[in-house]
Amino acid sequence: MCVKSGFSKSAACRYPFGMAPMPRCRLAALAFALLAPPSHAVAAPDRVDPRKLAESYFAAPPLDRVRILTALEPFDRVTPSEVEGWKKSLLGWASKGPRTSGKAKGFLYEKPERGLFLLGGRKTTDGLLVALHGGGVGSGDASQAASAFGGAAASLGLRLVAPEVLEKTEHGWTDPPATERFVVELIEALVRTEKIDRNRVVLTGHSMGGYGTWTLGATYADMFAGLAVFAGAPTCTRLSDTAPISGVAEGILPNLRNVPIFVYQSGDDQNVPAPSNDFAMPALDRLAKDDPGGYVHTYERVEGRAHGFPEKGPEPGIAWASKRPRDPRPKKTVWQPSRAWKKQFYALYWERPALGTIVTVEVRGENRFDVSADGPIDGIEILLDAKSADLSQEVVVTSGGKETYRGLPALSLRTMLRTAERGDPDLCFSASVPAWKR
Repeated sequence: MCVKSGFSKSAACRYPFGMAPMPRCRLAALAFALLAPPSHAVAAPDRVDPRKLAESYFAAPPLDRVRILTALEPFDRVTPSEVEGWKKSLLGWASKGPRTSGKAKGFLYEKPERGLFLLGGRKTTDGLLVALHGGGVGSGDASQAASAFGGAAASLGLRLVAPEVLEKTEHGWTDPPATERFVVELIEALVRTEKIDRNRVVLTGHSMGGYGTWTLGATYADMFAGLAVFAGAPTCTRLSDTAPISGVAEGILPNLRNVPIFVYQSGDDQNVPAPSNDFAMPALDRLAKDDPGGYVHTYERVEGRAHGFPEKGPEPGIAWASKRPRDPRPKKTVWQPSRAWKKQFYALYWERPALGTIVTVEVRGENRFDVSADGPIDGIEILLDAKSADLSQEVVVTSGGKETYRGLPALSLRTMLRTAERGDPDLCFSASVPAWKR
């Protein structure tokens, strides 16, 4: 494998779409039985319907989703004429997921009431501003963010959602996994309910919310069109408590390759001192210089504003961050996984991501990709569809000038199912090839 980085650090049965259910398949029948509630003794069915099985995937808990994917293995191969029908069905089932009530104040999780959020701005399909509040131990609430960012959202023609941390701790938004998943699920529910443009979702925050914007914005960069940070910073690392900053936490800087970020910092801020941003922003400068077209960012560094907002308020920074739509299919993707549950990033899929490994995949021409990494990347896949490749021709993957894979991509029901989870049409793919094959 080529080690190159600019960072420190088959199918037994073919089942055509729309036909009547197939006869019993031993593997599918076994998995179907496993899916039944353990308190009921259920005999293996005589027939298995892959459409019903696939539909059940979206409401199933994680373990049962694995079992459903196993049960669908005999039906995995699909023909080109079946792809669009399957995609339409899968995305339609995904769209039936949780929704918001439409009220100005609501809870994402109703029983018991949990996951408070406030809505504001303009009710529109054009774009969404996700605003994270500040705070700390026992302090901070959604009303702060709704008040601070509501005017900017309305002026810019954006819908506003202000979630409230599930637990008011010192780390708030950056304490995974519960709050982190809450934010992601809230965005998905609101976009699903109000049909907001998925390519116009912007994340912002002040103070602790700024920390959250750095972390969540980078971890889930493929969800956002832009990020705007006010008086918040990335989590940085030091060799000791008294040593200078030596780096930025994994999964942040590399992942910002395709999402613009605006950062505001006052030098006299005692709540969020400047050194972290003063370290991270020059690092982004270097990355942008070495990778033209990537790492778009701006740093507004001032004095005399302490822990407050810019003199002109947050609107100019948010306007900058929201001026371009998200690019869900970038020509070059850099990913440093930091969450075991984050398995898809743009057009990459990694069932068991090697946390901390930085992998770069770049489109080199039709059906040609180049891969580099600073660690093992066994199991990572490049996701494809008819928009990104000619699926009737071989796909070639290289690394360091050497060919690491050549083959014809197989259209896969399970690939479509796994990538339809979020209900995002731009990130739903019908085939994949290994990014590295020994």
